Amino acid sequence: IIYVKNSMQIFIKVFMLRFNKFFLTVDLNDNASKTSLFILKNIKSKNKLAFAFNENYSEILTHPFEPIDKTKTHLLDRQVSLLQHFGLKIQNEKCRPLIYLGEKELSEVREQLKRDKGKIVALNISAGAGIRIWPKEHWIKLISLIANKNIDWKILLLATAEEQDIITEIKRDFNPDVFIIQKYYGFQHLVGYIKTCDLLITPDTSAVHIASALNKPLVAMFPGTEWSSVSFAPYRVLNRMLISPVEHIKGISPESVFEKYKEIMKEI
Repeated sequence: IIYVKNSMQIFIKVFMLRFNKFFLTVDLNDNASKTSLFILKNIKSKNKLAFAFNENYSEILTHPFEPIDKTKTHLLDRQVSLLQHFGLKIQNEKCRPLIYLGEKELSEVREQLKRDKGKIVALNISAGAGIRIWPKEHWIKLISLIANKNIDWKILLLATAEEQDIITEIKRDFNPDVFIIQKYYGFQHLVGYIKTCDLLITPDTSAVHIASALNKPLVAMFPGTEWSSVSFAPYRVLNRMLISPVEHIKGISPESVFEKYKEIMKEI
């Protein structure tokens, strides 16, 4: 069930589902949720499987499962454990996130990038929460280090359409030939750019999970929150991680990112 956080829409969707009988309902939500409880309680299902965060969950689940420590396990491993609890035979080592990529968007990205010879390192400037936004000055310093080290590599700066002013400021003092211009800004095009590049450097955002799904090598930067760097770490993909010594990601220096960049370059 995919829904937006709109009480009336959720109510209507669940009401329509009550006309069906299901064999199994699984809630993969990793946090206690009133919405999840409402859905689980009102759907007619022979089996109901979810993490039992409290007594309210335990009362309606046929297969309650004890929540797993977020500071010690990846989110996907916790979800796999939940499904295994029901008896599903899933091999952990074969699990990998999947992502849909439209042929049209991938073709457009490939058509744009085919003119550029050599390797491409993509730098994802975008981040959601403020503590994940790496300072502009840090990006400028990192680009300088990369451009001086690998003159045959091109740099692709990824950002939303609304962040292009920041991209312009970052690029201002560099030779334009260092960069590949981002032409498309949709989510599917972002996936296409990450798939087509040779290496991704990014803060803790959806780009980390996209790279994991595409098996794309990456350097990932995380804020100094223990659970985040464990639960949302790159998954079964060649990577290097940096965790900020403070809550904000700005505590990670450009020089330390560059060192990880040089390390992972030897393995690509």
